[in-house]
Amino acid sequence: MHYNEEKTNFWVSQILDTTLKELSKLNKPFKYVAINN
Repeated sequence: MHYNEEKTNFWVSQILDTTLKELSKLNKPFKYVAINN
């Protein structure tokens, strides 16, 4: 897979969604920090 600037936002969204879903499955108290520039 090669870098494609047009797909960057989609990739980032997919990574974040998947990561947050997997973390929530752990049923542990996590604190989330998000920075949006």
